[in-house]
Amino acid sequence: MAGWKTWLIVTAVFCSGALGLRVVTREEGHGGPPLSTRRDASAHPPLHSADEGRLVRLRQGQTVSVALPALSASGYRCWLRDPLSTPLSLEQVPPRVGGPQGWVFRAAQPGRVGLRFECRQELSDEPAREVLFQVQID
Repeated sequence: MAGWKTWLIVTAVFCSGALGLRVVTREEGHGGPPLSTRRDASAHPPLHSADEGRLVRLRQGQTVSVALPALSASGYRCWLRDPLSTPLSLEQVPPRVGGPQGWVFRAAQPGRVGLRFECRQELSDEPAREVLFQVQID
């Protein structure tokens, strides 16, 4: 039964992003306490650029999605910059076509890791915007 809930959450995140909407939970919001895991779900609420700098706590085996903006018409997109270390495994990478970009990661083993993304227009000389999420796996 948990499988369809995970599918529903992931589908809602990507569909809402395609429509320009954002799924907001009561745990989200910049400057608040660390995002905590839900006891009854295998997926953590999705992370957005507004969640940058907050500590994300996961249980081993739990998944978390990261949704960052992308505009294919202007060439604006984001890249995962640092290679993943062993605490997280990459489950899904975003397609190169327009709309928000979404990555899905699985908590593989206990530890702490930083997820660092770089966002910019591909052919621009402007400096890239860096987005960093800190993830603690218990």
